[in-house]
Amino acid sequence: MRDRRIVFGVDADHSLLSKDPSLFYLAADPLPGKDVAEIEKALDEEVERLQKTPVDDRELEKTKNQMESAFIYRQDSLFSQAMILARYEITLNWRAADDYLPSIRKVTPEDIMRVAKRYLVKDNRTVGILVPLPPKEGKPDSPGPSTKEHGVR
Repeated sequence: MRDRRIVFGVDADHSLLSKDPSLFYLAADPLPGKDVAEIEKALDEEVERLQKTPVDDRELEKTKNQMESAFIYRQDSLFSQAMILARYEITLNWRAADDYLPSIRKVTPEDIMRVAKRYLVKDNRTVGILVPLPPKEGKPDSPGPSTKEHGVR
């Protein structure tokens, strides 16, 4: 998607510490004037790539390092440490916080392909397209994504 220059950024998120642990999010912020359908197609292609092609070892190691550093840096205060333990206690068990980093380190490219094939399928998804409200009278119009569809499919 980087080569196409159609989005500001893309994000993926899955929280183990959610009351609904089955949610996995893909999100993209379109560049002004870009077609949302083109962005959705690009996301579909990336998911398909994950299903068919193993993630490069270097890319996976970089991702693991980012996840590890984020987890560690989130614990920069006693308050943050308490929040992490509380979230684990509410959803799993507070001792499970110690298993997070070793679990991340165990993930293989084959694991990613297997999970993508099983869960990241079109029948399991909901697509939401958020379109900004028009500017208030007297304020300049900012260009947004072009889309013929609005809402959730």
